[in-house]
Amino acid sequence: MTKNILIPGIIVALLIITMACNNSPVKVCPANPHYFTYKGKPLVLITSDHHYGAVIDKDFDFVKYLEYLSGNGLNLTRIYPGGMFEAPDKYLPGNPLGPRPGRQLLPWSKSDQPGANPLLAEPGQPSCKFDLDSWNSDYFVRLKAFVELARQKDIIVEIPFFNGMYADCWPLMAMYYGNNVQNIGQYSASECGLFTSNESRNQKVIFYQKAYIKKITTELNEYNNIIYDICDEPSLQGLPDGKIVILSDSLVQPWVNIMKETFIQTEESLPKKHLLGQTVQNLSPDFSKEPWCRWLPTEYVKPAEKALNLNYKDNKPLVNV
Repeated sequence: MTKNILIPGIIVALLIITMACNNSPVKVCPANPHYFTYKGKPLVLITSDHHYGAVIDKDFDFVKYLEYLSGNGLNLTRIYPGGMFEAPDKYLPGNPLGPRPGRQLLPWSKSDQPGANPLLAEPGQPSCKFDLDSWNSDYFVRLKAFVELARQKDIIVEIPFFNGMYADCWPLMAMYYGNNVQNIGQYSASECGLFTSNESRNQKVIFYQKAYIKKITTELNEYNNIIYDICDEPSLQGLPDGKIVILSDSLVQPWVNIMKETFIQTEESLPKKHLLGQTVQNLSPDFSKEPWCRWLPTEYVKPAEKALNLNYKDNKPLVNV
């Protein structure tokens, strides 16, 4: 009699555990921490290309793109959600991270106050400034549609909130003083490295950077197919002449910690907890040993090889994004 009672109970418990695993975000595999798990199974991420601007470029056909990935057995993509984008056609014609003038779709609403960078408006139209206290509902509809379609196709979406800043990009950013009604971000293109620092001149920008992380994190909490990292190459500063300056850890590390704490504190009050990482071996302070840094993104061949040699012992998933 006892056995007859126990067996159904065990079956129900197993079903509950299975359902919980299938409704959880991507996790680190407990049996082998070099891998992820998703839907209760080990996960290997494979892709061949990214279009960082898939959401912020109104002209980009992300349905066709995600269908292509899925149809070719690929299951990872990376998007930049608006904290940094590029000038039109930078690096190559039609670059989705450099939308055509006025075709940028960002998290913040436009005001009726003119005077923003002309490249933020379609030709012949006034370029109005962003209101950083007002969210753009059209943006979040598109963002969620992208992540939802990726979910349906079992594609993991990797989201870095920011990127190290370039001199030619900074005058286009919503947080650049000429482009927002709050008049924050009062530093020049040649000083754009302040964007990823905790310097006193960046404190008003930090306030809105934190609000942006909170909003993205909250809006996407329901989705399981997301992994986050704070910032790609935060120690990078692009100069007006095209050269690169590497910022000191003492400038960048406190800023990353502020952004990290913002993410963690935001998710504490939300139902689902997602993995957070930070770039290793490529223009970033080293956070690889930190408990909060659950996975290790890296880029390009040489940094990826270096990360494999130096960070494999950290027992965390390494992803060449």
